[in-house]
Amino acid sequence: MKILIIVLTALILLLMITLSLRMILEYDLLENMGYIKIKLFGFITIFNSGIVLVGDQLNLNRKRGKVIVIKIDFKDEKIKYVEDILKNIFNKITIIKLYCFALVCQTNPCLASYMGAIINIFISILYSQMLLKSNDIKLNKKISTGFRQDELKFKIDTKFIFSLYDVLWSITKATKTRIRRDYEKESELQQDRGTI
Repeated sequence: MKILIIVLTALILLLMITLSLRMILEYDLLENMGYIKIKLFGFITIFNSGIVLVGDQLNLNRKRGKVIVIKIDFKDEKIKYVEDILKNIFNKITIIKLYCFALVCQTNPCLASYMGAIINIFISILYSQMLLKSNDIKLNKKISTGFRQDELKFKIDTKFIFSLYDVLWSITKATKTRIRRDYEKESELQQDRGTI
């Protein structure tokens, strides 16, 4: 009995541990290349990959030439399932840092200025919405413009905290939603067969 209590206590403590993740996403829109890096507690790299968009596919270029292809089809059940998990967990995570950087360069100075201003306004609106929810978030932005070459690069550096319990709760809720969606789809098919 004592061993069961110790195991349950350890499991509860493990679920309540607050995890800190840092995600760095950099993307060159004109070159269609970028990378994503995710670090646990700010120093343990758990994911590092190059990113390339090819049509409706996202290619993750891993080390040793390995490429993971993810098809972007929002009607696909797997994508909907991941979308449900992310939607549920997004309500549970706390963003503590968000830095946005953009490099907008065009040989047409007027176009570069317009694009830089629009990106600046968009990020400012996003930051003001975030500050309405929390004052404890560190926000920073830097929009650089240039007029000698054509470049369009973005970088997002964010840090957020959550618990393992929140992850398990989100997966459970998304699984329940998927089961209900499958049941409704099966019911519709049976009704269609009944009417024919």
